[in-house]
Amino acid sequence: LSFPIVPEGQCAPGQYSQDGFRPCQQCPVGKYQRDYGRTRCTPCGRGITTRKTGATGFHECVVKEHCRVGHYYNKSWRRCVPCTKNSYQPKSGENFCFACPGHTQTDGEGSTNSSDCKDHKCGGYIGLHQGFIQSPNWPGEYPANVECTWTIKPAKGRRVLIVIPEIFFPVQDGCGDSLVMRKSASSYSTTTYEKCKSVTSPIAFTSRSRKLWIRFKTDGSKSARGFSIPYVTYNEEYQELIENIVRDGRLYSSYKHKKVLKELYSRPSRTMFSINSWYSSVHKHKHSVNKHSS
Repeated sequence: LSFPIVPEGQCAPGQYSQDGFRPCQQCPVGKYQRDYGRTRCTPCGRGITTRKTGATGFHECVVKEHCRVGHYYNKSWRRCVPCTKNSYQPKSGENFCFACPGHTQTDGEGSTNSSDCKDHKCGGYIGLHQGFIQSPNWPGEYPANVECTWTIKPAKGRRVLIVIPEIFFPVQDGCGDSLVMRKSASSYSTTTYEKCKSVTSPIAFTSRSRKLWIRFKTDGSKSARGFSIPYVTYNEEYQELIENIVRDGRLYSSYKHKKVLKELYSRPSRTMFSINSWYSSVHKHKHSVNKHSS
């Protein structure tokens, strides 16, 4: 929690004075003041009054309807209306809504919290060597009715390794939201990965083509956290080795290995190192066993 720093002697909410400092007077009936150190009070509106002096907000003004959260009292229409799109109101009984910060947007009207303001920015060409594919507004819930496309195009002689720690999609959404990875935007191109349901067990795989096109699409119904998927690129000369590693079922067989893959959010460059170290230790042990048995 944070509390405002109030200079000593300022008038409190519900009060006013000529210079905003003591001695102060109570706001008269029909007016209110939300803030400290003010020189006047705000009228409730034409024909609207308060039950007593010293009102600290519009919620103390007597109106026909007490508005619930996500709504505000429209004095012209004399009734409660929903906060317009891209605004919100977490308190009841107010006559205004807060605008969403920056370029964030809400999915619709009647939003009740700043967390409903979502960043829609997504897609584009992304890093040549490593990076993340993230649903918009991550780690918050992604917005409705968005379509994001990314393209990973490594330098000549390099391929892409993807690690999916987990994906969060709505339960019983009927595949309204989906993630697909393929060679190009064409629906006939080679598909590497496609999901419309949540994924809780991590998986690593190489792209089936050198270039990778990714699309994330949502409908207008339910929402969820989405995903943050790390990727790295590697020299094509290691293609056979990397494919052998990610196809080995033992990589995903223990809790420890799953935890390592899920912790790759922060440093995707560790993906190759972690997987390669595991593979080297497994096959070094296997070689040692074969040597002793012969």
